[in-house]
Parts: sequence; C-alpha cells; structure tokens
Amino acid sequence: MEHEIDEMSIAKPWPKPNEMSDLIEMCSGLFIAATTAMKFISAGSGVGAQVKLRLILENQYVKSNNMNAYGSLDHMYMKILLLASQSLHWKEDIFKSIVAIIILGFNSLTIQGIMQILRLNHSENDICEILYNLKAVLLVPPFNSNLPIHAFHLSFHDFLTNSERCSDTRFYIDTKQHHTLIATFILKVNVCNIEDMSTANKDISIPDTMTDGVGYAATYWIFHLQEGLINENLSQLVTTFILKYLLQWLEVISLYSQLQRALECIRLLKNLPIIKDHALQIYESALLFTPQETLLYKTYQDQLKSVKVVQGYNKYWDPCVQVLEGHSCWVRSVAISQDGATIVSDSADMTVRVWNSHSGKLLNELKGHSDKVRSVAISQDGATIVSGSDDRTVRVWNSYSGKLLNELKGHSHWVRSVAISQDGATIVSGSHDNTV
Repeated sequence: MEHEIDEMSIAKPWPKPNEMSDLIEMCSGLFIAATTAMKFISAGSGVGAQVKLRLILENQYVKSNNMNAYGSLDHMYMKILLLASQSLHWKEDIFKSIVAIIILGFNSLTIQGIMQILRLNHSENDICEILYNLKAVLLVPPFNSNLPIHAFHLSFHDFLTNSERCSDTRFYIDTKQHHTLIATFILKVNVCNIEDMSTANKDISIPDTMTDGVGYAATYWIFHLQEGLINENLSQLVTTFILKYLLQWLEVISLYSQLQRALECIRLLKNLPIIKDHALQIYESALLFTPQETLLYKTYQDQLKSVKVVQGYNKYWDPCVQVLEGHSCWVRSVAISQDGATIVSDSADMTVRVWNSHSGKLLNELKGHSDKVRSVAISQDGATIVSGSDDRTVRVWNSYSGKLLNELKGHSHWVRSVAISQDGATIVSGSHDNTV
C-alpha cells in the first residue's frame, strides 16, 4: 500500500501516519481489501485521492468478536457505491441493472452487449460514466475498445447479492429477480434479414449491433431462466418463445457457432450438419423432415415455403437417439458423465472409446490394455476415465487428451468391475481373484 501511495503524484507528507495505520488496520489483513482501497483512492470519479481516503476511513468498522469477517471490505464497497451513485442523478434507474448483468453474467460482456441485453436507450457515454465510477471494483476497458467488463474479485458479487451485508436496497441485487429479468430477452426472427435460405453461415455478415448482446442472449438465456423465478409472467414469455421463436433461436445460435450448446438444452431437431452450416435451412430442411405428428412440426409447418414431403415421412420421433459404431468386438460396459455430454465404452477389442453423446462423434480411442476390457467408469467432472481388463490391470486415463495417467497392478486374475469416487480421489476395482 505504501508503494502504491508513493506512485501517486501528491505532495508529502501524505497520508498522515495515523491515516496510514488506520487504513492498514481497516483492511484486516485482506489483500483484496488493500487492492480495492488503492484502486479507489487513485482513480475513479474525479474526487481527489485525499478526499477519498478520508471518505473510506470515515465511520470505519471497528473489529469485534461478533462482526462479519468481511465487515471492513463491505464498508469499503458501500463507500465506493455511494460515491458512484452521487454523480448519477437520472441514471440511478439503470445503475443496478448494469451492475447485475456484470456480476451475474455467465460470460463477460462489452458495453455494447450490456446495452443490447438490457435494451438501454442511453448513449455509450452515459453507460461509461456509470462504469468508470466503479473502476475500483470493475475492470473497465477504454471507451470503444470492444473489450469485456468484469469484476476484479468474487467478493464484490458476494457482497451485492447478500441482503445482510448489502443493506442498502439501491445496491442490493436479488439474484433470482435479475436472472429472471435477463431471461426475458426475446430474439427477433432472421436478425440478419437474409432472404436467400440457401446462404451458408460463412457468407453471412453478422451486424456489429448484434455481435455481443444477441450472441450472449441466444447462448445463455436458458441458464438465466434456470436461476430465475418462474412466475406466471415468465411462464407466458417462455411459452410464447417456444411457440414463436424456437427456430429463430436455433438460427441465431447457429450463426454464433454455438449449436452444440443449444443441443445440451433442447435436442429436438435432426439433420444437424446442414443446420450448422446453413442456419436458415432450419426451416427448409430440418423442419421438412421433422415427424409430422409432433407439436414442433404442427407449430412451424406454415414456414415451409417451397418443398413438401408427401410420402415416406415419420409420424413420431425415433426413440433411438444415436447409434455409436467403431468397436470391432463385443461392447462389455458403458458409462456416461454427470452432465450427459460424454459417453465411454469398452470392448473385447481391448480398447476404450470416448464419444460426444450429442453428435455421436468419436473424441478419443484409448489403447494400451493387452486383453479384453470389461469395465469402465468416468469421474463426476468428466476429466478422468478408469478401465479394468482381463490383463489384470486397472488403467487411469485423461478423458480429454487420451493420455494414460496410471497403470494399477495387483490383481492376480481378470478385473471385472471398476468405480471412481465422486471427488475422483479414490478408485475401486473388483476381480475374479475374489478381491476388491
């Protein structure tokens, strides 16, 4: 802290010895508190460094046995917010919404992206004025840099979302309420105004006005919905979205090369390769071959413009989602990751295969066992795979790289079953030698 103060161009002696000792004591040994204090004192709203030092030392928290361990940091955050809000005047109505999308977002957003998601009619200068007043707690890039904004430390999020720690209702952020607000963002149909439905994604120029906000909304709205409050109004919005905008959502998310993420949330449409490369073919291709007795087809069939299937169509979805082929002998055991994204299979062909469960793509083939593989398991985070074989060994693999991490020896007969603990720290094996 003394080093940071020495870097400031302020005539000495400053700060006074008692001010410096009070400041250090107020930080309570927390590095984030010291860092925040220095950022607040040296930059921000234009109020002089000397004034801001007196401000954060004013009415400072006194340590006591029953005080929150983060009391001094909370005091500092509140002082920063109060000073920032004093210069806002008419902008107070959007202050909380802007801060909420920054600390609750699943990915960092640019200023333009924030404006799009919140549908703000204010100028970028107005939004920058709000954000620059919070440079002690937010990483705010230069104006027009098109770089994302994010909080310096998770403790700022924890402070704002805890009503006991942040008692001022002007700043307290109700997470469920604001996740609900973000989730209500509605996408427009055919945002690029493309008339030729055969246009490939690589030939589509995405307007600058949608490069961040629309892409974020299309990718993460479901996750905000999961965290929000499902009230009657939101339920109606979701129903309207599904009935009117489901295909348009897939169109937009295809343009952002995020279709695989959409499939994690809704696995309805097939014929994926052409959707990935030709977003507007969702209407002319995938919908065309959608079973005609499904609600999806009945809802959107009017959007089929040029081609009709008159014979040989399916009425309902096939219950078989994927057939994964590649093993050259019996498949003895399979496992699936907790998030459902990864499938692991073993075989008498002495290999273990790792698959993407949504696309059916082979991600890795693990070779090394010298006899039939009889059992596989995958860790909760999907990073580690365990296999047991008739070669009397247990092998531990990195599921992403396919690298062998460990070969466990000790059994005197076939290994028939393996399992891995929830935290990935412990492996259990069962063998034909009557031991575990």
